[in-house]
Amino acid sequence: MEDIRQVVISRIYPEKLFDYLLCRADRLKESWVKCARKYGIDISRVNGLIENGTGVKWFEENIEHTKEMNIKASPTLLLNGRRISVRRVLSGSIKGACE
Repeated sequence: MEDIRQVVISRIYPEKLFDYLLCRADRLKESWVKCARKYGIDISRVNGLIENGTGVKWFEENIEHTKEMNIKASPTLLLNGRRISVRRVLSGSIKGACE
């Protein structure tokens, strides 16, 4: 369900997605609602899009897109069309990975 929720948030709040993901990473055992509220994400809107099937449709489209791009692992980071090693991102050397 969280995967579908993240796709919905990415579609309707793209500017808030990264903050939401970071918040969730620190609070996986808590309700997603805390992080959503923290960043001004409309919980009813997200739930509505999941309940009416739109979220599942977007999630399936996302899966197809990743297959087309030959992405087989999560997380995968693409920057300017280039795959970036997640280890480099986590170690803080993203600048060097992008040059």
